[in-house]
Amino acid sequence: MAWNLPESAEIMKLQEVIDSASQLNGKAVRLIAKLDTYDCVKQRATLCSIDRQHNQRFLLDTRFIEPFHARPGSVFQFIGELDSASSNNQPVLRARVVRCVDGMDVAMYNKALDAQRKFFKSRETTDAVGSMQT
Repeated sequence: MAWNLPESAEIMKLQEVIDSASQLNGKAVRLIAKLDTYDCVKQRATLCSIDRQHNQRFLLDTRFIEPFHARPGSVFQFIGELDSASSNNQPVLRARVVRCVDGMDVAMYNKALDAQRKFFKSRETTDAVGSMQT
């Protein structure tokens, strides 16, 4: 039995993570972001939005994914746990999986994510109505 496996990660957009990081402490998330800066000595990086509509930055802890072959400006997908109680009171994503997704159609990815969310939401309401009728 696999008792100590990490939980599956919820797919989220970077802005959603930034907006609700304090409520997501310890939660596993999967997100796509552009690498802004990387410091291999401190094992820290900063992420920014792909579309540059939002100029907020988000911290990334890279110690579990080293050696991280970082290319600032490239787009990466990260899976990890959020820690909103870090030493400097800034939320941090402690990445455990990373992959470069340069060239991915991010608009189509976001469209598919929105469609998936809409489908799951409709399924939840259908299940809720069905359980009330029985």
